Amino acid sequence: MPSNTINASSIDDIGYVWLATCKGVVKFDGLFFSEISNLETTALFTSKRLKLLGHKNGLTIIRNNKQTFIKSREILNFYEKDKIIYVSTTEGVFQFKHDNLVPIEINSVLDFSIIRDIFFNAGNFYISSNSGLWKIDNLKNPNSIKQIFKDDITTIVKSKNKFVAATSKNEIIVLDNDKIEKSLTSLKNISDLVVINKNLWISSFTDGIEIRDLETFSFVKTISKYNNLNTNQINSVIKSENLTLINTLNKGVYINGYQLHKKNKDIILHFEDFYVNGNSVDNLLQSKKSIVLNPDQNNISLKYKTIDLENPNKVKYQYTLNGTSSNWTSNNELQLPNLNFGKYKLKVQSKIDELKSPIQVLNFQITTPFYKKDEFYLIITVILLTVGYLTLDLHLRNLKRRHNKEVKELKLKNHLLTLEQQALQLQMNPHFIFNVLNGIKSLGNKGNVTELNRTINQFAILLRSVLNNSRKEEITLKEELTTIVNYIELEQRMSSKIFNYTIDLQLSNIDSDEILFPSMLLQPFIENAIAHGFTNDKEGLLTIAIRLINNFLEITIEDNGIGIDRSLKNKSTTNNNSLALKVTKERIQYLSKSNKFNITTIKTKENTTGTRVFFQLPLKTEY
Repeated sequence: MPSNTINASSIDDIGYVWLATCKGVVKFDGLFFSEISNLETTALFTSKRLKLLGHKNGLTIIRNNKQTFIKSREILNFYEKDKIIYVSTTEGVFQFKHDNLVPIEINSVLDFSIIRDIFFNAGNFYISSNSGLWKIDNLKNPNSIKQIFKDDITTIVKSKNKFVAATSKNEIIVLDNDKIEKSLTSLKNISDLVVINKNLWISSFTDGIEIRDLETFSFVKTISKYNNLNTNQINSVIKSENLTLINTLNKGVYINGYQLHKKNKDIILHFEDFYVNGNSVDNLLQSKKSIVLNPDQNNISLKYKTIDLENPNKVKYQYTLNGTSSNWTSNNELQLPNLNFGKYKLKVQSKIDELKSPIQVLNFQITTPFYKKDEFYLIITVILLTVGYLTLDLHLRNLKRRHNKEVKELKLKNHLLTLEQQALQLQMNPHFIFNVLNGIKSLGNKGNVTELNRTINQFAILLRSVLNNSRKEEITLKEELTTIVNYIELEQRMSSKIFNYTIDLQLSNIDSDEILFPSMLLQPFIENAIAHGFTNDKEGLLTIAIRLINNFLEITIEDNGIGIDRSLKNKSTTNNNSLALKVTKERIQYLSKSNKFNITTIKTKENTTGTRVFFQLPLKTEY
């Protein structure tokens, strides 16, 4: 605690004891003091949504864990009536309105008086001040203002329809129907009056506490440094439902009469703080409906509290989130990071020994992100199909236009450029592309979202690699194989023919991403095997083998189809396939500078078992 000089105290709705000292404000939960402010504080106001700290030079406003300071005259007290907060200051009465202090003009005397207390009784306001006790029908635009008592009133307390007031002359007066019923003497330097259990507690800055019977005003007992306290310097006494706070000027605060565990009385758990993505949203806790959060508001932090000043170490907590319960622990903070979208039901309960609080329930929902909704998939599918088709069509048109222009202008300056341009035209069969697009459309119509996403993703990767690699003379072997695998697997999904494939690499411990390889060199042979080698009445097998021997890559492509001879006899495929094989053969021979290229039919004694393509390329690496 910052100081033993207690100027004011209060107990909030959760049960925290707020203590205003000459060196700041703290709140106490039975175990720990939490610092709220380091400014000297003279008055406190605590409600569920709002906390006000009165200072000698201003006011601190605390709302949603955020503090705002405004300058003002010295604040002595707060009083709330009909949700309006009135503020007693050293120079008149103010109203707290829109986070500001608005002066209330009553008369020329009160507007410049030291206002100590404000009460409302029997349709009238009563104000105690250094200019006496006043009765006013309405603080705003009053019609009736009456001065009941002229002497300086230091403190006042109401009991039923009577008032008991202490004056600066150490006189205690009892007022009934606005008239002095009784006057008596008591302690010197009276600091506070409070009614507790039909007794009047009279506090003194120098002489402790004197207790008198409220009906007869006869002496009951004294509380001082000679019996229950260690000091006689009492600033004030605060009485709440469960306890009594004795605020001293030099020994801190005394807490008496704590009776939370009365028979048949439940303990109470309160939601204290609610954070979403690190921002305080305590106001959402007041909603009786389910809290609805956006998809990106999925980091939840929650604090809850049960206060037992008598046995704070015995308070335990348990939470249940969507049916899954935690163990009982003393931890009163819950962190829920990166929550998925959906509905959540959080139940929290506290207990002290075997006594449990009522369960507090918090329902909240994180809405489904748009990209997870069916509408999003439909829109993306249409966009991808449209963009993919237009991009591919534009790219093919550009390639064709560029090729024709170069043919006309440059007259095919060298043979390699001609072969590369022809190879670009043969890299991807348009029928295959349209088959994939039709297949994607079919998956979308069937609502097969998982397969649709997988096919679109694989097709996009294939298109991207084709477009990127078509601009390069050489790519890595790993990139070439990745493109081929995507192509083969798309063919497996889209083709009516059933076939499997294997890839065998023997590269003498050289990584495939370090070997340079002509782009799209393998695809025409693989397309030919799938389209014209395999049949619908037999499961096909495609084998790709690449071996490093004597600084040469030996590539073998085999299938178990009908054989190259029978395939070439097919009139409908003769022109396209012959051109593809011729162009690719010339390209390989130009690159390898050798005649080690052949396409043969694999035969047994009686049957044709497939086709084998074999060629060599010199090893090229990036280093």
